[in-house]
Amino acid sequence: MRRTPAKPPAPSSRELERRFDFRSLFEFSSIINSSTDLTFILGHLLLTIMGKLMALRGIVVLGSEENGFRIQNVRGLKPDL
Repeated sequence: MRRTPAKPPAPSSRELERRFDFRSLFEFSSIINSSTDLTFILGHLLLTIMGKLMALRGIVVLGSEENGFRIQNVRGLKPDL
């Protein structure tokens, strides 16, 4: 008599969520590592964080030796803050 192999249990919703998070992280790191353009990297980082937080506005501010800080990237706000 032949036995059919047992099917593995269906993944739980937590497991599916974890797989999705790893896939998103892999995709994010692939995009970030594909460029050396700081503006592109910071823009993608800003949009990713805004998407996770469901924010409508965001800003990337970097330290500057002359003025203390400078605006590097803006979304949803006037660029001439």
